[in-house]
Amino acid sequence: SSRPASSARSVDLPAPEGPTTAAVSPRFTVRLALFRIVNSPSGLVTFLVKARAVNSEFRSIMLSTVPTPYRVASLFIACAAAWCVAHGAGNGPIVVLGDSLSSGYGLDQDEQSWVAMLQQRLRGEGYGHDVVNASISGDTTSGGLARLPALLETHRPSIVILELGGNDGLRGQPVANLRGNLQQMIEMTLAGGATPVLAGMQIPPNYGPAYAGEFARTYGELAAQFNVPMVNFLLEDVALDPGLMQSDGIHPNAGGNAVMLENVWAVLTELL
Repeated sequence: SSRPASSARSVDLPAPEGPTTAAVSPRFTVRLALFRIVNSPSGLVTFLVKARAVNSEFRSIMLSTVPTPYRVASLFIACAAAWCVAHGAGNGPIVVLGDSLSSGYGLDQDEQSWVAMLQQRLRGEGYGHDVVNASISGDTTSGGLARLPALLETHRPSIVILELGGNDGLRGQPVANLRGNLQQMIEMTLAGGATPVLAGMQIPPNYGPAYAGEFARTYGELAAQFNVPMVNFLLEDVALDPGLMQSDGIHPNAGGNAVMLENVWAVLTELL
């Protein structure tokens, strides 16, 4: 796996922040205590992540080399993913497991975040899903992985939107850690009978092209591996538009969140 390029000494890496604690709101949306996400270097990568098709012949060859118990587990997970996508998501809650991009940082959490807008749209269009916003500003894939079992047990969701990884990248954590944590969350979500939706993320190119490239590709590769839905890039048409960003240049404003909702809705609507 790649780490930031050796020239990254010139990059001012942010100090890690500990996430705040989420609590369930009476309105079925977890209201979160927010604090400022780590500062990131300016500029965002502009390439789009594309989910790669996995060659079936290659899969068969690789599978034949795996011991039988692991083969059975892999086939079970693959079948669970295919069943969830093919049969829709039911009317259970939709859990959004994310960081400050989904927690409504700097906004009216009940009105202006894309997650709040998602709940409004679902109700407006007659869908019976409640939305549980389990997003915490500053969270990482490690934090999300630790919190996911309790969320699955408590809410029994039909869909889990995994919007994590941005803080992993900004802190220069190994891509192997990102991949492993996301993979475990996908497997855990499928085993819990829910459909995972990956929200693709990218990091600034001045972390080094090798690191930034491998980071971005990880989401598409995992989506293809497990055959699960993916939002190519959550901040598409937002990240490079100053008019859609807050004054910190990192977090989208209400208008930006509206665009983020459209990015998610284009994928989510196929599951409802």
